[in-house]
Amino acid sequence: MNDIFAMFEESGLNAAMLNILSTLGPKSDTSPKGFFSLLNLIHDSVFFELSAFAQKIFSEDIIKILCGLLKDAQLAAIQEWPASYGGGSACAQLIAAQLLRIFNLPYSQPVSTDTSPNY
Repeated sequence: MNDIFAMFEESGLNAAMLNILSTLGPKSDTSPKGFFSLLNLIHDSVFFELSAFAQKIFSEDIIKILCGLLKDAQLAAIQEWPASYGGGSACAQLIAAQLLRIFNLPYSQPVSTDTSPNY
């Protein structure tokens, strides 16, 4: 699995994802289904310890953007999309849940118990 994420970083996909997030707006061309897939990829990338990418995801600017996606107006816009195109209330709930999973990652990662000094 780590090989896949190493190729992910080398290819520049992590930068492309950050670019999508930083330019995300209410009139984005990204469908709810596509956005949910993007959130899944972000979650898995951070979960599988892409630490440089995680530091960028948990930067203040990106966190503000992700928090903005939890606003009522944004979730209502997702609900307005037809379910056949990946929208609807179920998708809005999935996106909110995935965002919360991303926010929880720093608190759910195992803590190293190695107490040996780093020489």
